[in-house]
Amino acid sequence: MELLYYLLNIEDMEDTEITEISRDANSFSLLIIKEDGNIMRIVCPFPVRCLTDVNVYMKGALLMVQFVKISHDSKLLYIISNSSYSYKYFMIVLNPIWNQIN
Repeated sequence: MELLYYLLNIEDMEDTEITEISRDANSFSLLIIKEDGNIMRIVCPFPVRCLTDVNVYMKGALLMVQFVKISHDSKLLYIISNSSYSYKYFMIVLNPIWNQIN
């Protein structure tokens, strides 16, 4: 089952909110907002599906995010096969068999 969740958008947050979220952030997990408004952490590696052709990956390809990073200009990046890609090209695939959900 594939579900699209809303990522925390740090560009729309106040500095105090970013500081609070940053305390719990790391490169090995991602905080997302579920449809019910609750925050959930997914742990790397987690699967994503390409929304469009990206570099060598075709639309619809299922890939594993090894870890996550924030770019110098505060953009979320997924590290896949040791290369970085913007999160906006992918949809998170939540499946309890593939990733641990806290």
